[in-house]
Order: sequence, then structure tokens, then C-alpha cells
Amino acid sequence: MQEWHNFAGNHRVRADVRAPRHEEELSTCIRSAVEKGHRIRPDGASYSWAPLVPVEGGTIINMQHMDRLHSLDVDARTIEVGAGMDIQALNALTAKYGLTLVTPPLFPGPTVGGAVATGSHGTSFLAGNFSDDILEMTIVDHTGEPRVVRRPDPKRPTPEGRDEYAAAQVNLGTLGVVQSVKLQLVDQFNVHTQIREIPVDEVLEGFEDLAQLRSCDFLEIFYTPLQDTMWVYLMNRTDSPPDPRPPWADFVAKQTAAFQESIIDSIYPWATRYVPNIFPRVFDFTNRSYAKPGVTVATASNAFHFARVFPKCWDMSYSFPNHDAARAWSAGISLLREYASASLFPVNLMMHGRFTAGSNGWLAPDHEQETCYVEVTTAEHTPNWVDFYRELERRWLDIPSARPHWAKLYFETDPIRDRYPKMDEFLQVRERWDPNRVFLNEFLEKQIFKLPAIGAVEEPARSREPLQDWPTVRVPASSGA
Repeated sequence: MQEWHNFAGNHRVRADVRAPRHEEELSTCIRSAVEKGHRIRPDGASYSWAPLVPVEGGTIINMQHMDRLHSLDVDARTIEVGAGMDIQALNALTAKYGLTLVTPPLFPGPTVGGAVATGSHGTSFLAGNFSDDILEMTIVDHTGEPRVVRRPDPKRPTPEGRDEYAAAQVNLGTLGVVQSVKLQLVDQFNVHTQIREIPVDEVLEGFEDLAQLRSCDFLEIFYTPLQDTMWVYLMNRTDSPPDPRPPWADFVAKQTAAFQESIIDSIYPWATRYVPNIFPRVFDFTNRSYAKPGVTVATASNAFHFARVFPKCWDMSYSFPNHDAARAWSAGISLLREYASASLFPVNLMMHGRFTAGSNGWLAPDHEQETCYVEVTTAEHTPNWVDFYRELERRWLDIPSARPHWAKLYFETDPIRDRYPKMDEFLQVRERWDPNRVFLNEFLEKQIFKLPAIGAVEEPARSREPLQDWPTVRVPASSGA
């Protein structure tokens, strides 16, 4: 047994951590764990704030070494890779062959398996999340045997195949360990991005007009605390060539990003604690320097990965149907101003919004609803962040359609099960695949799925009281928790 922790350090457990290097070793790891009576949780790059992976005294399977290219068909625009390949490597690999992902997650660090399991997403009015591009997925079940789930043929769909695909698309690693994923790609294309600074009130009023939202192919919104404007990125496909980039541009951008990350990681939390009243001026500077109004053209592989600064932070993200998105944004902006009136600045980074079409995945946060994802980020060790996030979550949960991003922060788990109309169907598939619940941990079993003990008679949902706190959360003392 050894200590495992996620990248943020807020979850730590003692577990048997295995890192298989090939398919046979993965199967052996699973069989060995089952023989020991262990529960098993898959782990990609540990980029999850939620306690999806921790399993005290069980087996955690790290997939980082299973990252090879299995197959690439340029003519068919398909690629199959090991689940341990990260998004950045996958994005670079497809670009090399003139192809790109349909809706790539913005953050490049997570593995393909992790991004699929949690319903991670990019931004597109015409696409759901990353998992909607799956053609085939190989999952090693509790017997150590690989099982292949394929996208059903729309001409000859079978009920069982259709159900298993919809359940497997976003399954939180609860059917087994994803070994490899085959994805549909598209030809590389260029993206024309118009960057505009628009008054907050004007943006929020625009949410009510979906025709205005769909005036572009892709849309992202950024809001710096206490500002009266938002940065709006209106993106469209274009035949125009990409803007020229000098050969040293990537090097300079990388060094600049590293410097900015160090400032945010070290100085921001200190300043928030000891000289908070400087932050209105900091926010003004951040807003002015973050972007400039204008037009850029870049390849899709670059346009959707324009963000280069990824400091260690706390990130809470919820999905809302477009018709409820303005209410969610207003709740966040109002709460930031309430805290600022008391000279408290628990959020020192940004609010960020991305838009997707509805997903077919039963547990996808954007399941069958056109969605705006709204996220709030603040640097690690920032004081008062926990109280702020909990209060914002309460306000967001007052919106009946709100669903959390599975991999990010959320505290109130009681409403989650009821917000997924296909949850019962998913659990039927899940229990059929894993009847002994090998691939569950306590958090998933009790707080998310609210399952009765094996063999027990299930009680009505209202009589079950979920755990009130994440069982393995250990927030650093200096974080303001």
C-alpha cells in the first residue's frame, strides 16, 4: 500500500497503486485486485477535484503508461488510442495528419479515458461532449476480460447495444477500466475568432435570444470579477489562412505562461489574505491585459487550446440549459460583488462559459439539453473560497436544471441523482456489468448513486440521507477552508 493523492492534494488515501504497461498486465491487475477483495478505481492523470478515484485500502489503476496509438485511418478520419494518452498529445497527433478532434476539452492535461469518463467537453453549438465522438470503447470488466462497446448502427440499432453505448459514454469509471478509445475525427479547419468586450448586462440579455447565440459556430465567455464588461470570443469556421506566427512565438508564450502561473500560485493567495483591497485594481489590470478586441485566425487545434496558463486552482463548474444560463451567471456575478462589499475576494481568477449541444450520454451533464457550462476558478490557498463556493452552489442548485461537472468541485450531492432522467437505466446497465460493485467507491455508491446494500430492499429516495461531506477531502489549512 502507498499514499495516492490527486493533483490538487485535496484527496489522499492509502491504496495499492498499479500502473500497467500493456493490456495483459491491466487484466492481471484487475484479476489480482478482485482476488484480494479490493475495490478498484481507474486513474488517469489525477485531474479531478471530486473524489471519484479515492478508494481506501483498495486498488487504484493508473493508466499513464497505456498511451500508445493503436490505429489511425486518415481516409475514414478515425483514431484509436490507449486511454492513458493525454488530450494535448492526442490533439498534436491528430493535427500532424491534418485532422482534429470534434470537440476537444480546453485543458490539455487529462487523459482520454478520464475525459470520456467524466463527460469533459469543448465548445460547439453542433456537438455534445468529448464522449459523443466515440465509435468504440474497450473496457476491461471485473473478470479481467476486455469488452467492446460500439456506437449503434442507426439503421440497425439493438436495444441492448444502444443502452450499453449510452451508459458507457460517460460512466465515471464504474463499468470497468477503459483500455482504449476509438474516436471520430474531422478534417483540420481554420477558425476565425472575433474577440469583443461587451457590457455584462448586454451579454446576459443576449442569453434569452438563442438565435443571437447561434450567430457563430463556437462561443466562449470570460468574466473577471467586479468588471462591467465580459470578453466574448465569437468563433466561426473560415477558409482564410491562419495568422502567421514567428518561430519563437511558442517558446515566448510558454515562458510567459510559466511566469504568470508562478505569480498566481504564490502572490495571489498571499495578497488576497493580507492586502485584499488591492484586488479591485488587480482585476482592472487583469481584464485589460487578458485580451484585446480584434480578429484572429488559427487552426482548430490551436484555436480551441489558446489558453496556456493553468495555475493550481479550485474549479467549480455546472451545466445549465441555455434558457437558464443568464440566471446562473447573474448569481455568480452578484455573489462576487456581495463579497467584495465586505472586502473579501475569494475568487481571484475568472468565471468562464462554454456552450455545447445536447449529448447522448445518459450521465453527461449536457444530456439532451443545449447547454452553457459556467465555471468559477480561484488560486489554491485563497482565503474564504470554500464559503463562497458553497453559497454559489446553493444558488445554482435552486435552478432545477443545474448539473455539476463530474470531475470538478461540488459539495451538495443529494440532488444529483434526480437530475438525470436516465439514471435508473444507467444503474441497471452498471449493475449488470459489475454486480459485485468492484468499480465503485463509497462516494459514488452512497452519495451519487445512493445504492442500497447488495441484497437489501431499496428504500424510497426521500428516506435516504446522504453523507454531508466528501469522505476523503483534506483541504490544506492555508486554503481558507
